[in-house]
Amino acid sequence: MYQLDQSCFEPGIAYTRGQIRAFLSREGAIGLIAERGNEMVALAIGDVAGRRGHLITIDIAGGERRRGLGQRLLEEVWTRMAAAGARDVRLEVDVQNATAIRFYERMGFRKVRPLPDYYGLGRDGIRMTRALSPFNPDSRRAPSSSR
Repeated sequence: MYQLDQSCFEPGIAYTRGQIRAFLSREGAIGLIAERGNEMVALAIGDVAGRRGHLITIDIAGGERRRGLGQRLLEEVWTRMAAAGARDVRLEVDVQNATAIRFYERMGFRKVRPLPDYYGLGRDGIRMTRALSPFNPDSRRAPSSSR
């Protein structure tokens, strides 16, 4: 996880091994990985506290981007957050990461406030949020066919 995160984000923004361990140790933590063969190609980390989910990171290996993997991971994280009682999810994104901002907007997030110096002095972030639908365990079942 650490190596993938380091390859996706520059120094100062990428998480340390200790930070990743701490995120995954939180009560309500959600950690997902995607593998191709024996190689981890994507990960998502989030957590739930009460009615609020927090998406901490989604990391997609360079050669795996723009194939829908980020969307699938995000949707699975949402499903798990909703099952744990979350009604909305928030995230932080670097204002300079226009690609990520567009992705999150396509996924239904909206910008709610600037985060001055969030990524270091002079490196602002943006808080984004999205409502989650209440969890319906039946929505995971395949639709029955009528004959």
